[in-house]
Amino acid sequence: MGITLLVYKDNTAYDMSNLVQKITWSGAKSAMPRTLEVTMLDSDSHGHERPGIDITQGHMPLFRWNDKELFRGIFVSASQSASRTSTYKAYDAGMYLAKNMSTFSYKKKTASQVFDAICNEFEIDHTMVDTKYVIPDLTMPNTTAADAIWSALAKTYRGSGGRFYVLAQKGKLHLISRADNVQRLVVEEGSNTLDFTRETSIENVYTRVKLYSDANDVVASAADSKIEAKIGVMQYTEQVDTKDKKASLGSKANNLLRIKSQSEETLEIEVIGDDTVISGTALYLNLPYLGIKKTYFVDEDEHEFKGEMHTMRLKLNAVNDVQGADETDDDEE
Repeated sequence: MGITLLVYKDNTAYDMSNLVQKITWSGAKSAMPRTLEVTMLDSDSHGHERPGIDITQGHMPLFRWNDKELFRGIFVSASQSASRTSTYKAYDAGMYLAKNMSTFSYKKKTASQVFDAICNEFEIDHTMVDTKYVIPDLTMPNTTAADAIWSALAKTYRGSGGRFYVLAQKGKLHLISRADNVQRLVVEEGSNTLDFTRETSIENVYTRVKLYSDANDVVASAADSKIEAKIGVMQYTEQVDTKDKKASLGSKANNLLRIKSQSEETLEIEVIGDDTVISGTALYLNLPYLGIKKTYFVDEDEHEFKGEMHTMRLKLNAVNDVQGADETDDDEE
């Protein structure tokens, strides 16, 4: 099995798997689209026809790994070298959010409703879950559809703590909940881990949050005295719509403090590949050397496929808001 690469030219599929030397499939949690880079033989001296891919004609790749579809999209660039190889880059359906610009303005809409409206405007096939949190105002002049959607999702997280993200599958965009996409993969030192590095930081930690009205009056605040006793006072401020109820503003201040008071921890690992693990998903790590036994979200992923080999490099961040994510079979014994 291994790599299968079909290239569609004028609605006809050509199997180019035997020309492929390497495929890199990558993405990041707050970026659209996902990318496919294919390095192929580009010489007829070895009994192979040359690829003949023309990016100006909208030729499209479909990539499968062990008969499972991982990517379909459109080629956007090509390069050739004296070594008689060519490298082609393709984007998935997220490209249509990244490449379409407009002025977006929504009042009292959920991120789901914003996503639905934008996809309908640009005729993008899509599905979505209900993000529930109502965003008071989202106004973004002269920006991309992708940035408008990320802004809506960021406001949802800051307002409710709910994490959502967008991915493309089989040519369709899907807005899904991160909590619904926790992978049961366990990454273990000495088992499937090839390499890792960890970095921790409190540079962006805040111990107090104050919310101000348009008249610069404090309408809600929150503080963490335990953290302040250790590192001192560091205050974050934000202007808010005071049409929200006082209880709602208090809840927003507390939620912002919960987010802003967390130290940053990033971990980069190289492991044996698993095609279910992409940016936005979560997995469980067991690395005794670092004292780690918990769940991490994937911020960035890069999968490399060569012949029958599949490895992946991941940039992760620690999470504590996925209910049950840190429960493994071992923990439940």
